[in-house]
Amino acid sequence: MYIDGLNEMTGVVYEDIKGWWKLSWPEKFGVKTIKAERGLGKFDFWQMMMMDLSAAKSGSLRYYVFPNREVDRMWPTMGGVDIPYDFKERMSHETKLSSFAMAHVSKRPTGGAVCVGGVLEQATLLKAFNRIMDAQSSFINYILTLCEDAGGGRIFREAAKLMYPEMRIIGSDLGKIPRRKGEGGGKPKNKKTRIQTELAPWLENATILISDLQTPYLDKLRDGMENFSELDDNRADERLDALDALYHAVKGMPEVLIGKNYGDELPQVFIRRESVHPLAGRNQRYRN
Repeated sequence: MYIDGLNEMTGVVYEDIKGWWKLSWPEKFGVKTIKAERGLGKFDFWQMMMMDLSAAKSGSLRYYVFPNREVDRMWPTMGGVDIPYDFKERMSHETKLSSFAMAHVSKRPTGGAVCVGGVLEQATLLKAFNRIMDAQSSFINYILTLCEDAGGGRIFREAAKLMYPEMRIIGSDLGKIPRRKGEGGGKPKNKKTRIQTELAPWLENATILISDLQTPYLDKLRDGMENFSELDDNRADERLDALDALYHAVKGMPEVLIGKNYGDELPQVFIRRESVHPLAGRNQRYRN
């Protein structure tokens, strides 16, 4: 049976399931079911349906870029913050400090959102607060900033409110993206897991786009997505910091994380990178 890999809701084609397949239980798991499950994310699909954990964890995160020239500074904008943490490398006493990262994510009038920029730097507490206030004043329709509401993040947020009472900052828990009605806050998950299982599907289906502007933050963000398999939660990595800041900003926009029916053509977006699936050829055992 041929699967075209097309997600009819978004117009995105999932290349890793495109091709001829021999379905072992077509009455229960037909083409529509397979495409729907793949639309929920690469990680869950390959782990739960295909029982191939190596495929689930490998490769890059697919994403789409948006022309910066079409970004409107009047769009409502949300900020997401990943605060610095100390990392102690294994088998040594060397301590590293992760970077302060802040993502600026703007809502598009036609639906979805765009990461239009951000901040990524080694910053003191005061400098980090100033970066948040800069964003709050530079975006005309700035909504608020989300910061992880656990451990150091909670302390960071409380200190920010003491120094800058006018700062619009709230806590971001670790519940799923998007939160289902009645769902609790969720158990702590490491950065890579929550990015791969919760954020990645919205990047894949072009709900969340990335500006093509070249800045230190956006460059690291794109690098992190393109080389996601090499990221390590146990080491300080600016790419993970940039991705986690985006994660928290997106959590503040549940209204954009909804399915869309496209009667017209998709907005013009451009694939930043096309790559061959890292396990291409291994799934031949499932095919005719």
